[in-house]
Amino acid sequence: KNGSQFTGELLRNSIHNYGSLIFADGRKYVGEFSGEEMCGYGVLEWKFDDFHHDENNICRYKGTFFKNMFHGRGLLEFWGGGCYEGGFEYGLYHGLGEFTFGVDRNSSNSLSCSDSEKKFNGVSSDDNSEKLILHSYTGELQEGQMSGKGTLKFMDGSYYEGGFFIC
Repeated sequence: KNGSQFTGELLRNSIHNYGSLIFADGRKYVGEFSGEEMCGYGVLEWKFDDFHHDENNICRYKGTFFKNMFHGRGLLEFWGGGCYEGGFEYGLYHGLGEFTFGVDRNSSNSLSCSDSEKKFNGVSSDDNSEKLILHSYTGELQEGQMSGKGTLKFMDGSYYEGGFFIC
């Protein structure tokens, strides 16, 4: 259908059980299917964008799917070196999980602070840098966001441990 290529099992001319699907937009999936949907364990790969033409421009999810969505446990590897391992519910981060952020100091995983306020929820930056660079988050997630108990660690060794709430 629609320019995609499937290799694998068919039942009554429909995708069934296990196979490999290359979508028209370049995404690649190898894994289990049910009712022509990604369902069960599988691996999905896609390009982050078309502007970075290196081999590290790939995002990858290894885990369980339900109705074409990340659902259950999985490992999501981000372009640039970061990853998330933990629970998903209907395509959103959910339950217990751990984010490890990439090391690009210019990326969006940094929190800007003014010169007079080098703190994040009581965590001070030991150096006099303008930013606290995130290293990792381990804890509870709900509806795709940090929510509940967790630990947020920064590259300078400081951390915040406590509650996170959806605003």
